[in-house]
Amino acid sequence: MTTSSKVVSAYQTAESYWQSGDTNAAFEAYQMANRLAAQVSPALVEQPSLELKKNRELFTAERYALLQEGGLNYRDAVLLVSTPGDGAGYLAPLLAATQGHQPASALPRIDDIVDSYINEVLAPYHNDLNAYLDDLTPARCRADAQGCLKALTSQVPPAGLLQVSSLSPYLGLLGLWLPQMPLVFCRREVMDAGWAAYMQPPEHGEWQQESLPALGQTIATY
Repeated sequence: MTTSSKVVSAYQTAESYWQSGDTNAAFEAYQMANRLAAQVSPALVEQPSLELKKNRELFTAERYALLQEGGLNYRDAVLLVSTPGDGAGYLAPLLAATQGHQPASALPRIDDIVDSYINEVLAPYHNDLNAYLDDLTPARCRADAQGCLKALTSQVPPAGLLQVSSLSPYLGLLGLWLPQMPLVFCRREVMDAGWAAYMQPPEHGEWQQESLPALGQTIATY
């Protein structure tokens, strides 16, 4: 059996477990298939996922402890950390109602604003997040946090609810700059997430149900 055939076979085994209802075995099989696919062809593992993991590993407890005094004591907004279809749109009216507000028709997403501001901050470091963090002091942390807050303030609606993607590479920086801002992580039950991925319409000419590596990677993120 060729290496590519082994990868396909591994995903087929995982799918057979999924179809039989043995979800525990299916998830273990998908993880094994993903590891095999990464060994055989690293291109099968999406580069954004690798970059995201690399960025998040930079934010250690030791680094937070060293720089925490540079964070702002800002609590006037709640940040919903979400992924498509995770129910954030249903949660927002409930949170708004507890504060006596009517939610906006659509939650303001801050991804573009955050990305734009952070790109400016990282420009002197050639967009190297690690270099920026190594050079960061509590005083510089506070100054950059104030700049971020200034960029976000105009986006905060009366209900005080903002939304950011769980795939944002800069969640760690937001936590460092605005450590007191409440975060609500919206997560789908993994079975539901897997089924939604399986039935998702094609974005690039292929259904995920016809691409077992893509389906396996999607399920693995949960």
